[in-house]
Amino acid sequence: MELDAVRPVITGVIGGLFSLWLIRRWAPYVPMAYKAKTADELAAENRVGVMVGNSLFIGTMLVGVWLFKSGQVPSNSWSHFCLVFGVAVLVPFAAVLLPTIGKGRDRAVEAVVALAIAQRVPLLGVVLIGIVGIVCLTIALGSLVGGSG
Repeated sequence: MELDAVRPVITGVIGGLFSLWLIRRWAPYVPMAYKAKTADELAAENRVGVMVGNSLFIGTMLVGVWLFKSGQVPSNSWSHFCLVFGVAVLVPFAAVLLPTIGKGRDRAVEAVVALAIAQRVPLLGVVLIGIVGIVCLTIALGSLVGGSG
């Protein structure tokens, strides 16, 4: 059996083990409540937004993989990669934040905390991932509009 045939399996197992290790390390820092609401209450109130956001993330990543694999965009295009990655990272935020429009700042923060709880990531991690998504999307749009993509 050639290495090229088993490389995806090896990297998948390594990635899975790394993610399990990371989840254990992060567990104490994942928020368990926000103000008077418990993690279960926040999860229940934001379940649909989180599910929609996760589905859109996976869908965006699959579309991005298809675009690169099918040759629709050059496989070495960083601007297109940043565009796909930025959109994929930001759609879960949009899915949980859009229903909070007009309901106040606390409700928006609750939604982001619920996203952190659902993803089992510390709140700071969720915020940093969102910032990375914004930076990637900004770079991609600037590059693509500027014509150097």
